[in-house]
Amino acid sequence: MAGTWPSQLQGSAPQHPNVRELPPLSVVDLEARKLEEEIATLYEEVNRILTHRPELTNHALALLREARTIVKSQPERMGKAEYNIRQVRSLLDRARETRAQARMYGARLMVYLSAWLFLSVAAFAFLFLYRGDVERFLVAFVGGESNFTRNAVPLTWALLAGGIGGVIGAVISLANHLGTGLELDSQYVVRFVIQPIMGLVLGLVSYLLFGLIYNATGFDPVGILAWDLAPSVLALVAGVWQEMVYGLLYRFIRLFQFGSRRR
Repeated sequence: MAGTWPSQLQGSAPQHPNVRELPPLSVVDLEARKLEEEIATLYEEVNRILTHRPELTNHALALLREARTIVKSQPERMGKAEYNIRQVRSLLDRARETRAQARMYGARLMVYLSAWLFLSVAAFAFLFLYRGDVERFLVAFVGGESNFTRNAVPLTWALLAGGIGGVIGAVISLANHLGTGLELDSQYVVRFVIQPIMGLVLGLVSYLLFGLIYNATGFDPVGILAWDLAPSVLALVAGVWQEMVYGLLYRFIRLFQFGSRRR
């Protein structure tokens, strides 16, 4: 007995007959499991980051679905699955970069539009409060009262109101654009930059329109504050909705040109 005891210690420990040792995972299985986890993560990122770009979302999800099918049932095509995943990563990286760029340009545009709004409102308030002094200065500068001195302040009101409306419309459009996560490329930047200027143009058009109405009816609004401010109200509304206004003007001009060609 004493001679056999050490040999029993050196032997392997007895195993329970119901316990089976699991085979280790192969390299392919480990890689497949890793890819499945990455695909699941990318699904969430695509639905979160590309949610406002349906064409990119559909493309990315199609790539991920194909990659998942390959991982589960076609291990011989694992390289294709990895390629699809790299494509989706690239789409997400570009989307993140675009969002960061949009936020940067958006912040600069907000500063620009805020400066426009502040200066326009300040100038409008100054002319409203000191209209008499400004008109007396113009009379002295020109050398007498004229149509220019009588219309200078109401015309400037209309121009400033159109610019203010353009700024308000641009701020609303920019906030909606950034809120939806869309790109802010050079085309959109230029559009938001010129909206206050286009509002000034609509202010001039509004004043000329009221001038035609006054001349046609023989009505003289000089000295009546409400009628002097009427073109400014129209200019403000037109400036805010300038895309619709310019669209209607464009259609009207096209219709007029079409009618002239037919004659």
